[in-house]
Amino acid sequence: MKRIGAVVVSYNSAADLKKCVESFTSQSSADLHLETCVIDNYSSDKSVVEANKLKMCHVIANDTNTGFSVAVNQGLRYFIDQDFDYYIILNPDAIMQPGSVMNMLNAFNSDKDIAAVGPRMLHSDGSDATDGYYLKAPTLLTVAAFSTFLRPHALKNSYLVNRYQEQLGDKSQLVEQIPGACIFTSKEKLESIGLLSEEFAIWFEDVEWSYRARKKGYKLLFDVESSVVHDGGVSFSKWNDLNKAVTFYVSMKTFFRIHKPISYPFVVLTIMLNSFALFVKNKDRSNLEFIKRFMRLKKGVLPKN
Repeated sequence: MKRIGAVVVSYNSAADLKKCVESFTSQSSADLHLETCVIDNYSSDKSVVEANKLKMCHVIANDTNTGFSVAVNQGLRYFIDQDFDYYIILNPDAIMQPGSVMNMLNAFNSDKDIAAVGPRMLHSDGSDATDGYYLKAPTLLTVAAFSTFLRPHALKNSYLVNRYQEQLGDKSQLVEQIPGACIFTSKEKLESIGLLSEEFAIWFEDVEWSYRARKKGYKLLFDVESSVVHDGGVSFSKWNDLNKAVTFYVSMKTFFRIHKPISYPFVVLTIMLNSFALFVKNKDRSNLEFIKRFMRLKKGVLPKN
C-alpha cells in the first residue's frame, strides 16, 4: 500500500477546506492510504474549526502568518516523520478530480528521473486553465516582456509567448516548472532536492524548487490524465493590491538573486523603471511607494488578518 500525504496551507480558507480535503481523501483505496495535513496561517475565520472536523486530517495552527513555503515545509516534515512515501502540495481552493491521485502516482513512477508531477488545471466551469499555470523558468527577457507595461504587446508575439509559457496539448509532456497549486513528489526526491526555500513569503517558491530540481538533472512532468479544479486567488481576495504587487515582485527579485545573479541587477532595474514609467503616465503615487518597498523588503508584505 502506498502512503500519500497532502499538505494544504490555509489562510482564511474555511469555506473551501472541506471540498479540497475530501476531494483528496475520498480517493483512498486498498492500494492507497491518504491523509491530509492542514497548516493554518493564523486565519481570522473558522479555518481551524472546519479543518478539525475533517477525517484523516492532521491540523497545525500557527500563531502568526508564516508565509506559504514555511507552512508547506511544516506539513512536509510532519509526513516525513510519519514515513509517508509520497506527498502532494495542494492549494486549499483546489479540488482534485476522481482518479487523479492514482494517475499522478503512476505518472510519477513511470520514470525514475521524474521529480514531480503536475495535473491539468480546470476552471470551476470545467473549461481548461492549464496554459496560464504552466510557465517556463523566468528570464530577463520574459520579465521585461511580461512583467511590465509591455505585456499586452508581448502577448501578441508568438516568439515571446513561446519563451514565456509551455505549449501544452492533449498528451503528457515534460515542463520547466510545476505550479504550486498541485505538486506531486516523493520522500526520495525531497531528500535529494530539498524542501521549499523559506526565503519567499509567497509566490516563486514553486518556480525556485522546480529550477533546483532541473539543475540536479531531474524531470518535471505535466500529466494530462490528472486534473484539478482551481480558480485561484481565494486567500488573496481581500489583500491590499499594493502589498500583493510588492510581495510578488520581491519574490521574483529573490529568485533571480539566488539563481541568476548576472541578470539580477537588470531585473531590479527593469521593475523599477516600469513603476516609474507608470507613475509618469498615470500620476499615481502608489507606484513610487511600490519602488520604495520593492527595494527595501526581502520577503514582501504578508496579510495580517
